[in-house]
Amino acid sequence: QVSPDGKTLAYVGVSDGGPEPHDVYLQSIAGGTPKNLTSSIIDRPISTLAWINSDSLVMLAAEGFGSTLYRVNTAGEVTQRQNFSDQLLWDVAVKGSLRASIRSSSVSPPELWISDGNNEQQVSNLHADFPKLIRSEERRVGKECRSRWSPYH
Repeated sequence: QVSPDGKTLAYVGVSDGGPEPHDVYLQSIAGGTPKNLTSSIIDRPISTLAWINSDSLVMLAAEGFGSTLYRVNTAGEVTQRQNFSDQLLWDVAVKGSLRASIRSSSVSPPELWISDGNNEQQVSNLHADFPKLIRSEERRVGKECRSRWSPYH
């Protein structure tokens, strides 16, 4: 990702600690040594990053069965953190105070959410039939299990 001022490149790269891309690096477009921005502040693989402005980025990291959204400045300081303990965020985009994200959980498929910093709402309903599908499948499987299961077989 190129910064809005066009001077810096941010990317997820491999640190010395493992084979998987894990840390966010900043590299001047003019050259020089890249700076590992997250090695000491976020000990999680970063899945998504985006520039908010030329001095701050938003980053998405997996935390257990959920996600954490970080706002980090180019000095390497976490200036904001929001935990989504029971939801997975798949992607995030930020423009000013507006944030769009794709979220899912163990009981809900991915949908688009919009936040203005104060209010948050789901704006897509692509999977409106999902709860009905799950309930009908649970009933079907439940009947099959009851009709086939016996402690004596």
